[in-house]
Amino acid sequence: MVSRTGISVDGATDKRNAKTSSRSPTTPNPTKKTRPFRPQTNGKAEAFIKTLQREWAYQRPYISNAQRTEALETFIADYNYARPHTSIGNLPPASRL
Repeated sequence: MVSRTGISVDGATDKRNAKTSSRSPTTPNPTKKTRPFRPQTNGKAEAFIKTLQREWAYQRPYISNAQRTEALETFIADYNYARPHTSIGNLPPASRL
């Protein structure tokens, strides 16, 4: 899957019973599953979810879902293009592309 920013997003999920498509094995980016109860393989996703909760979802009350969605778009843009990440030398993730 390619997001509207042109960044490829793999389909990793921790859902064991997730629906799978009828794609052939040669199709790029097939759905990947992480092992259940394995924080080693799921840590990045869990860390991102905590960050979303702390810095976006519960940062302030929203009047409507549209307002919440608009704030998410702003948050994601800031997270990927402006916010420094210590794990990559205080650079934003987009700088690695």
